[in-house]
Amino acid sequence: MALRRHVEEGRTLIATQVLGGGVQDLFGFESTVESRSHHSIIFEDVPTLEWISDPNERTVLLGQPELSTNWTGTQTHEKAQQILARFEDGSAAMVKGDNEAGGSAYALGFDLGFFIMRAHNDRNDQGYRAYANGYEPSVDVWLRWLKEVYREHEPLAITMAPYRMAGNLLRL
Repeated sequence: MALRRHVEEGRTLIATQVLGGGVQDLFGFESTVESRSHHSIIFEDVPTLEWISDPNERTVLLGQPELSTNWTGTQTHEKAQQILARFEDGSAAMVKGDNEAGGSAYALGFDLGFFIMRAHNDRNDQGYRAYANGYEPSVDVWLRWLKEVYREHEPLAITMAPYRMAGNLLRL
């Protein structure tokens, strides 16, 4: 009830692995289907994702297509109102529910924290396109997405640019 009230008061909620519990309508879908058959997520071409500019950012890997035994568990969102990203088979991977008060609830069909932890610990089962000297934005895209959601929904949002050696500049 507290999560529902939070969104109904005009606030934002981001959740992973929303499996039911009577809050499906809050996130804008009817049901979930659990799976281990997905290896990538493709972001939809929607205004809130216009910051995605590189083709490698449009499709992010959860694991190598050839190594299905190492794919992570996922959940698809059935009969979703707003789909922001899809798995490679076209099923809904990230959805959003909105309400009249301006609140938003995002549901991700995989465990984002576990995904980032595996990548940072080099345990992501080769979830990258190139072993070395290649651009692999899979984790970076999710972190940028979190920043953009924060900036969109928080009127007093403050973010800092990375420290830059050339200009020694921090930006608020």
